[in-house]
Amino acid sequence: MLRISDFKNITALPALLNNIDDAIEADRKHDKEKIKVAVMLGGYSSERHISVESGRNIYEKLASSVKYEPLPVFVSVTTTAPSTPPVTT
Repeated sequence: MLRISDFKNITALPALLNNIDDAIEADRKHDKEKIKVAVMLGGYSSERHISVESGRNIYEKLASSVKYEPLPVFVSVTTTAPSTPPVTT
């Protein structure tokens, strides 16, 4: 670990700090370059729990990737069919 008192030439510190800032900025840019992937979980079938579990596994695998950024999309069960607006002429 380096300490400020270890430097004989204190004028070198701004250059080191700029290098650190550049590395942080490069890391942030890399995060923005990830491909966003929707992972759908759930659904209307009787095997909904299997879909949720499979989707969770896929989400976790993609989340550990350096290339992808997974976005979970939960498909919920509704008790009634969605209503449609009346047709007017």
